[in-house]
Amino acid sequence: MPGIQLAHAGRKASTGLPWQGGKPVAIGEGGWEIVAPSALPFDNGYQTPRALSLSEIDGIVIAFRRAAERALAAGFELIEIHGAHGYLLHEFLSPFSNVRTDEFWWLTRK
Repeated sequence: MPGIQLAHAGRKASTGLPWQGGKPVAIGEGGWEIVAPSALPFDNGYQTPRALSLSEIDGIVIAFRRAAERALAAGFELIEIHGAHGYLLHEFLSPFSNVRTDEFWWLTRK
């Protein structure tokens, strides 16, 4: 059964290749702006992400849906959404990475 994993690295994004150390890559060195639920860096040396707006969150939900549709159209029979290890979806569920005060704050208070 062919499968694919869909993921968004959130505040752990903009890093080098894992087999080359996986260190954070600054924007001036080929990295990119990172986004997360809140503007809290993953660790020392990592960029501070830009907190996502409500419309950007909606856009990411739509992007995941479209990616799943493309995967199905390409013949994949299994789709896994990466929601662990500090990636974006996990970040919304952790009080260490989500200090929002809007409707997404409750995700960390259950």
